[in-house]
Amino acid sequence: EGVFHPARDAGADAVLRPPESMVSSFQPPRGRSVSDSTVSALAPVELPALSVAILVVGTHGDVLPFVSLAIALQAKGHRVRIATHVEHRKLVLKHGVEHYPLAGDPKQLSRWMVASGGTIIGEAKRYEPAKLGMLREIVHSLWPAVTAKDPYDFDARPFVADAIIANPVCFGHVHVAEALGVPLHMIFPQPWLPTRAFPHPMSGLSVRAAESELNFKSYSLVDEALWMGNGFIINAWRARVLRLPPLRLGTLGGNLLSKLRVPFSFAWSPALLPKPDDWGEHVEVVGALSPPPSDPLAADAPAFDPRPFEPLLRWLRAGSAPVFVGFGSMLLPHTAALSATIVAAARASGQRVLVQSNWSSLHTAASSGGCCFDIGPCPHDWLLPQVAAVVHHGGAG
Repeated sequence: EGVFHPARDAGADAVLRPPESMVSSFQPPRGRSVSDSTVSALAPVELPALSVAILVVGTHGDVLPFVSLAIALQAKGHRVRIATHVEHRKLVLKHGVEHYPLAGDPKQLSRWMVASGGTIIGEAKRYEPAKLGMLREIVHSLWPAVTAKDPYDFDARPFVADAIIANPVCFGHVHVAEALGVPLHMIFPQPWLPTRAFPHPMSGLSVRAAESELNFKSYSLVDEALWMGNGFIINAWRARVLRLPPLRLGTLGGNLLSKLRVPFSFAWSPALLPKPDDWGEHVEVVGALSPPPSDPLAADAPAFDPRPFEPLLRWLRAGSAPVFVGFGSMLLPHTAALSATIVAAARASGQRVLVQSNWSSLHTAASSGGCCFDIGPCPHDWLLPQVAAVVHHGGAG
């Protein structure tokens, strides 16, 4: 009662014209720093404790920043659940945050992203029915993620979300928020709203180009291309599961986040990339969401035991600070050739190199004559202060 449902209450075209009350009530003055408050902006009353669902599709680097956010929200008295792939369940639970299993295989998603080059054209050229099948499974797992008990915890309490936080590649975020009639807030470490300053990261356009209308339009083009591919899945799910009317063709269903001015926080430093002038006041660049600390002396940090890394510590002490090379959760082809390239670069430069493997195994130590060292998963906040430089893949983490 009293919750605005765009397609139900004002016709499908209403998704393009949200009422002014939806977009202006909580607007901070432009240029103001993001505030940290427990008091409503509309009335001097304390905000109640909420049940917050955080929906995250992606790899380890996508999920870990949201763990930090969940810990901060819990410290303010809220109940927080992170709904993400089963692959990340241990990561979420070990930090004392509730988990709900979303469908989808993040390793396969990473493999597909590498194969497509991360562009919408690459996605079109490498169309696979299995992608749509996995997307359908992910979307259909979103409704229980915000309304059901954790199926892997027999003692789990009932859960219904009062608010939803999501990254945009969940795709069903705005629809479950509409079905529940609850607020939605988007967070992502990559640009995802139209701006003239730079193009959509999946557009394939040069990020070095000057400001242009083409940059601005690239966001709508990518969103609508994705909607053309998955809109029939979303509409069927809206009708059969969410009991919502389908979105009519021609209503720019892929651009709902922009058209409805859904609050959006971009998680990178404004010193690295300031907020573009054409992003509205419902959008903020809030800085990176730093991972939970590994230092056992830090407040609320899980105990960190460096003893398993003693061989690494001996290698670090034996010479100059190395260059760190890592590719995060990418599933890379031709790992043997990449390993050989890293060893050749280390020898040519005379530089010691620390190589980290995660979902792709790189082997450099045996053939490097001691100038390279291989490691697996390792806390970056502990490791990186001990290296001279970092070469990385530019992933979400």
